[in-house]
Amino acid sequence: MQASQESSPETLEGTILIADDDRWLNTVLEARCSKLGLTVVAVEDALTALSSADFANPDLVILDVEMPGGNGLAACEMIRTAPETANIPVVILTGRTDADTIQRCRNLNAHYVQKGTDAWPQIELIIRKEIPSDCYAGPGFPHAR
Repeated sequence: MQASQESSPETLEGTILIADDDRWLNTVLEARCSKLGLTVVAVEDALTALSSADFANPDLVILDVEMPGGNGLAACEMIRTAPETANIPVVILTGRTDADTIQRCRNLNAHYVQKGTDAWPQIELIIRKEIPSDCYAGPGFPHAR
């Protein structure tokens, strides 16, 4: 990490898992998350997302709903039921806008974000809320990991 990043109060520390079968979107999200200082694990299917959630120990997971190898909402349910991953914040990033999908996100305690041009500002706010900034890592301000 460069010195300028280390002194910036905007730098985050942590790992984010992104699961979306859209390679272009994965690349864009990976670049933006890396710019925030995060380590990124990017995968393209639900099964790999589940195994990655176990071994990568991410601080936050972003899941698409419709992916090869399973549904992102089903993957979120599995993440929520495993004791090792139950408390990981999850963002469901999807093009679906139906009430059932939105309600299922609520039931799973997952953040719902609709895909589109305004998705990144919403995702960044969630990331900053869920992953502590290193500016709070000093004495009296430990990370809540």
